Amino acid sequence: MPAIPVATFVFLLTGFLALRKTVHYFILTLLLFTIIFLTIGVMGYNGYVMEIATIFLGLRIASGLATGKSGNEITKLFIEGAKDILSAAMVVGLAGGTIVILNDGHSR
Repeated sequence: MPAIPVATFVFLLTGFLALRKTVHYFILTLLLFTIIFLTIGVMGYNGYVMEIATIFLGLRIASGLATGKSGNEITKLFIEGAKDILSAAMVVGLAGGTIVILNDGHSR
């Protein structure tokens, strides 16, 4: 059974019903289905970091549009959020680089 088309149909149905109630329910529905699509992508289609990042970027843009923010506001909020996690991302990136250097040095 194709999981993505079924999940998409269920998202469209529940998203429409959530939007009729409030925007907050719609954003919670977006979050729920982001996790569902993330699980389907990673387990069923071998998605990894780039696919996961794309899904969360889509969530961020969709939730910004749902709350009535303009593209400039969404971008400004994205940059502010990125500033908060930049130090942690640098630590992870440097650790990954260290692992690559150690593995390459060991193989020669």
